[in-house]
Amino acid sequence: MEKTESANQNPLEFGYQKIRDWYQKNVAQLDNYENREWVKPSRRLILALPPKATELEMRAIMREVRTGLLEWGYSRSDGEKSMNEYAREAVGGQGYDLSREEENSLRRESPLGLLLNWRSSEIIEESQPPSG
Repeated sequence: MEKTESANQNPLEFGYQKIRDWYQKNVAQLDNYENREWVKPSRRLILALPPKATELEMRAIMREVRTGLLEWGYSRSDGEKSMNEYAREAVGGQGYDLSREEENSLRRESPLGLLLNWRSSEIIEESQPPSG
């Protein structure tokens, strides 16, 4: 039955659903890391993951599994695959990196935008008029 379910979805949607489900069911595991600075932001992100997400939001979540706020579950499994395997299969040849334009778009347009772990120290808001 699982095979049929994945055959009807694109890999990104399938991976996102598997990852979202696992993290939301296992969010209490963050209690094991209570004194780490990333625990609260990770919990907020997990609890905010929507049932349906845009392609860009899903790609951003795959990046968080690989090297961000969801990395703590990287090697954990749902009994079928690890979260890393789902993320890797979901992004396929696209890779994990987001362009500066994509990051800006997420910050402006997505409820997840303020919850993600940004690698760029300077995100230029393209929607702001130049000062002067």
